[in-house]
Amino acid sequence: MGSDFENIQTNTFTIYLSEFSEKYSHGTLIRSNKYPDIDGSPLTGQYILEVPDINLNSAKRIEFEALAANYNITIRYKSE
Repeated sequence: MGSDFENIQTNTFTIYLSEFSEKYSHGTLIRSNKYPDIDGSPLTGQYILEVPDINLNSAKRIEFEALAANYNITIRYKSE
């Protein structure tokens, strides 16, 4: 996503979150020519959304973290 929470509407953020399970549903078979060791393996793991750490001070942080938790997504803050 790479955006500032302050510039994202709540409904837009919710759409982003819903796309995780649509695009990366658990059990989907991985297709990769670049990484043959995982080609054909089922997709597993935890959903993680990495965002810039400027969002740690956002007024929307708690709201967005709660929304992400509803979708079983962890928000990870990374320095840019």
